[in-house]
Amino acid sequence: ETDPFLLMRRRDRVKPVRRSERRTQPRFTFDDKVVVWRRDEAGLADHSSAWGLNLSSGGVRLVLPTALEVGELVGIGFRGKQLAVPGRVVWVSTRADGCVAGIAFGRN
Repeated sequence: ETDPFLLMRRRDRVKPVRRSERRTQPRFTFDDKVVVWRRDEAGLADHSSAWGLNLSSGGVRLVLPTALEVGELVGIGFRGKQLAVPGRVVWVSTRADGCVAGIAFGRN
């Protein structure tokens, strides 16, 4: 199977990461709508739309209209895909109109 990150044009890649940052995978500009699945207090699945900012093999940075909590488990649904990629919220920056959040892929 072909790695989709290898197919991206060189000009679509984001500038190199500063050494002081913890990221180890290259990031790519990702400007698309996604669906964020989460569980409510009763354990029922709920979803909301979000907008992607950048993407790597390790996670995604999103803008959401509602706040998430660090450590929360979520599923990220990408356009045209019939599955939700599991992830964990690793950081959140709250804004008046929602939040910007970093989601690490996987459940670790």
